[in-house]
Amino acid sequence: MPEFIVIIIGAALVNNLVLLQFMGVSPILSGRISARLDTATALSLSTLVLLLVSAAINHLLYYLLLVPLDLVYLRLVTFMLVIALLVSLLEIVLQRRYPLLRTRLGPAVPMLAANTAILATTLLGLDQEYSLVQTLAHAAGAGIGFAIVTFLFTGIRHRLDHDAAPGPLRGAPIQLISAGLLALGFLGFAGIV
Repeated sequence: MPEFIVIIIGAALVNNLVLLQFMGVSPILSGRISARLDTATALSLSTLVLLLVSAAINHLLYYLLLVPLDLVYLRLVTFMLVIALLVSLLEIVLQRRYPLLRTRLGPAVPMLAANTAILATTLLGLDQEYSLVQTLAHAAGAGIGFAIVTFLFTGIRHRLDHDAAPGPLRGAPIQLISAGLLALGFLGFAGIV
C-alpha cells in the first residue's frame, strides 16, 4: 500500500485527533453547530480545507524560511498567524459567496481559528519529519477523521434529541459518554496501520 494512503488511514482512524487525542472537539460538542447534517458537512469541508492549506503553507514556511534563517523558535507564532489569516479569509469568502451557509455556521468559523486540531496537524507533521506530500496526506487524513466524528456526533445528537435520556444524563454528560464510547470504538483500529 502506498505510504500516503497509510498516513491518511492512520490520521483518520488510528490517531484520530478528535477522539483519541481530544483536539478540536469544541465545534463537535457544540450542540448548535453540528446539530444539522448540512451544517456538519459545511463545518467538515471548511476544516478539511483549512487543514490542507494551513499544513502546506506552514510546512513551506518552516522549511524555506524559519529553518534557513534560524528562527525555528518562532514556529508556533508563525503557524498561529497563518491559521488566523486563513480563517479570516475563509470567513470573507463564506460571507460573500455563501451568506446563508455563513449564517448557519455562526460562531463555528471564528472558532476554527482556535481549533487545536489545525495547529496540531502541522506540528505533528513536523515532528514526524514528513515531506510536503506526506504532510498533505496527514492533513487530509485528519480532515477525514474530523468529518467522520462530526457526522457520527450529528447522528448521535439527532438520536439523543428524539429519545428520552435520563434527566441527569441530558446534555453534556451523555455527549461525553458518547464521545468515550466512540473513542473506544476507534481504538479498535489501532492495529491496522
